Amino acid sequence: MEPIFNQRKLILLSKNTKMTERVAVVIPARYGSTRLPGKPLVSIGGTPLIVHIIDNVINAGYQAWVATDDPRIVQAVSNTPAQAVIVDGNFKSGTERVHATLMHIPQNFDIIVNFQVDEIGFSSSSLNTLVSRFIETDFGIATPICRISRKEELFDRNTVKVVRRYDGRALYFSRQAIPYVWDSPDKWHTVNTFYRHLGIYVFRRNVLNELAKLPESDLEKTERLEQLRWLEHGYDILTVEVEPVILPAIDTPGDVELANKLLADASETETSNSSHY
Repeated sequence: MEPIFNQRKLILLSKNTKMTERVAVVIPARYGSTRLPGKPLVSIGGTPLIVHIIDNVINAGYQAWVATDDPRIVQAVSNTPAQAVIVDGNFKSGTERVHATLMHIPQNFDIIVNFQVDEIGFSSSSLNTLVSRFIETDFGIATPICRISRKEELFDRNTVKVVRRYDGRALYFSRQAIPYVWDSPDKWHTVNTFYRHLGIYVFRRNVLNELAKLPESDLEKTERLEQLRWLEHGYDILTVEVEPVILPAIDTPGDVELANKLLADASETETSNSSHY
């Protein structure tokens, strides 16, 4: 885990200027979350969630835009290096909100990242791994995954699972535990490798423009997963394995409580270790 455990330090870690100057990171941050109203502004370790996300983006060396619908979020962003953009519309997904922000982003940014505000545990180094791998390929879409080690996570419907081809192409995403294992569910996580999908996407700008025109798909509406729209319409999605995420995605008040507990525990551990020197 990176800078989140310490005082906020906006340090540009990336040395690859050629890569970072092509990449714009957009953080869709609407106020009216159904399960957690005002989610971008909830306090995690004493700092608003949206500011933690911005820090991780800036520490990776990228420019950040916050696509929001609320002036309170604009105010929270005002003291950070990110640019806040008010985008209005009846958006059905974060990616649609990201696309609506493109008119505010210069054309030289030909790679667009949708960094969902939920993913507080997604580190700067993982973001660089994802973008670097994407740039090496001809894919139009990429997304990160990490291994699942706990049974509770495997069978949690809020944890999205993915199965993929040997070459990294995603085969399917589901809220169910996939693939099915012909054994007791208590043993599934020990006899097979399962992958968790992290809610971050990298797009080539022209592909994002195409995706914005696609109608909702049946699988998308069934599972409530926007990436199934792209698969169902024939787009390949590259999955990139990154380091496991320690903090939970922030979707509910329980996730906020757990994240704050984990941060407090980590802080106590650091203090204890320091006292031995």
